[in-house]
Amino acid sequence: FYNCSKLTTLTNHDTWNLNFLEDASGMFNGCSKIASLNVRSWGLGNLTKAYNMFRDCKMLETLDGTYWWKPHLLSASYMFASCSKLQSLSLEGFDMSHVSDCQYMFSGCGSLSNLSQISNWNMSSVQIMTEMFNRCGALTSLDLKNWDLRSCSNMTALFFGCSSLFQLRLDNWKLSEAVDCRDMFRGCSSLEAITINGAAIKILANSSNGVMFINDVNLLQDDVVYDCQGSVNDNGVFEISSAEQHQEGLV
Repeated sequence: FYNCSKLTTLTNHDTWNLNFLEDASGMFNGCSKIASLNVRSWGLGNLTKAYNMFRDCKMLETLDGTYWWKPHLLSASYMFASCSKLQSLSLEGFDMSHVSDCQYMFSGCGSLSNLSQISNWNMSSVQIMTEMFNRCGALTSLDLKNWDLRSCSNMTALFFGCSSLFQLRLDNWKLSEAVDCRDMFRGCSSLEAITINGAAIKILANSSNGVMFINDVNLLQDDVVYDCQGSVNDNGVFEISSAEQHQEGLV
């Protein structure tokens, strides 16, 4: 159904059994007029690739996958990207324990206000989660404290543009290597400060990098834009090794 831009409905699609399917990449990519899909009975126990699966389904408002068999996904990048009208998304039962790439997974889902079912996902294999929640402007809270992200090396713009996000739980995150966190919280205009492993994260919504993982919140001044470099210490806290005032005119 790739790029079936005029397709509005699928007859009897709710009775399909797709347990044989291993690769659903781009399956509905570009189906910009479909408003709802019921995939509860599809049985996706053998699914390993789902990148771009529902990408650019711009009119899709509901997607029910409650009774999907637990897929052993390897890649979920762009899976729901640019589903700008998606309001209801059921992901109960998803097995993310083998996924290494989930970049842009929910990027551009600007109407999605609830992702509570992802709180206990096993994310221990994830290496790249660039812009996973980029421009999810309706999200007000995310509880991700149980995510194991020790394998992750790229969190660039992870929450970029989440303008309504005011509650963010990252309490138990442990990051074992230097992580690219550029623009991680940029545009999070409702988010003021959070804690991770007991260390303060100073957030400057208008900063160049958009994230400041620091032990000493007094290191940076309010209302000043910084370009920062650093690495993750043994306690899983990103420590700034250098912080230079951002030069006007640079992006």
